[in-house]
Amino acid sequence: MILFHEINRCRSEVSDYQFCGVKQGLLNPLPFPSKLTLQATLVTDGSSDVGIVPMLKWLFGQLTATEIELRWADLRRLREPPKGLTQRLVEAAKMYPCSILFIHRDAETQDPNLRYAEVQTANTTNL
Repeated sequence: MILFHEINRCRSEVSDYQFCGVKQGLLNPLPFPSKLTLQATLVTDGSSDVGIVPMLKWLFGQLTATEIELRWADLRRLREPPKGLTQRLVEAAKMYPCSILFIHRDAETQDPNLRYAEVQTANTTNL
């Protein structure tokens, strides 16, 4: 059983979202969520697009008071990185479970409607 004073001790000793070992080898994520937090994942064309994460967090904060945990799907570290948008979306949803999937595609020189259609066709994740 985890005692209240042990939890408070861990909170004071551990920085944001690290794990704190409590008696009997139990692990508790800190800080404890006080309300609903949505999990979201951003899939991009490349690592240079990771700068979109703070913008999406800001935008989400402007639209709702619900907290969001937004992660960039870094698929580069996989032994065999997925090829094609469909495979990237499926792998991202597995590695970074979420309720909201943000997909950023570079417009290149194509008509944006072609990119919209490409994303709709490729997204088989039901997100």
